[in-house]
Amino acid sequence: MDLQATLAIWKNILSHPGEASFVEEEEKGDANLGTAVIWMIGAALFAFIIWAVYIIIFDPITQTLELMPEALLQSGMSQAAIDEMMAQAEGTFASTFYAMLILGLMSVPVFFLIGSGILWIIARVLGGEGSYTEQTYLMAAYSAPLFILNTLFNMVPLLGPFLILAGNIYAVVLTYYALKVTHEFPSNKVMGTLALPLTLILLFVCCSLLLMASTMGALLGQVPQ
Repeated sequence: MDLQATLAIWKNILSHPGEASFVEEEEKGDANLGTAVIWMIGAALFAFIIWAVYIIIFDPITQTLELMPEALLQSGMSQAAIDEMMAQAEGTFASTFYAMLILGLMSVPVFFLIGSGILWIIARVLGGEGSYTEQTYLMAAYSAPLFILNTLFNMVPLLGPFLILAGNIYAVVLTYYALKVTHEFPSNKVMGTLALPLTLILLFVCCSLLLMASTMGALLGQVPQ
């Protein structure tokens, strides 16, 4: 599938949320798992390029390292301890940052396929008869462009997090229609399919925040004065 056709599909799904646009794409008979994977890989590569350009222009790593000593001094850490920590950080911070960025983007298509698989299994348990390929294709038709948009939103000062939140909420709405069309579900079964994953995600986020808070508290408690 060429770029022009891909962009036309993405535009149709994003600009016309509802069953009609998903039925239209479904009836074309172009559902293909390979195409879905290519879309997600393409979105991840685009995001990587955007982040690479952002890092080259704004150099957030250096900016972060420059802010750390002042913040640590205000926390009560001694200058000697700060100097020792910064010496270690300068050698590992950049490499760790780039490694996390690359691994994170490489995982995009993998986690997308897994996520679609989880929804498909739940839908099948609830009586859905749609194929995994068709569902994944329809989900990729909005997940890929929204991933690109969220990457760009992340660069927007102040409003970025709110734009990303809006994009994620919109993704849930589109997932509702994708599942409804793929499995020919009534609304209650679509909501049932979405309820478990959304609950698990919420629990994961809450647990992650609690773990992060406890870890930061423990680290600050061990900081030499």
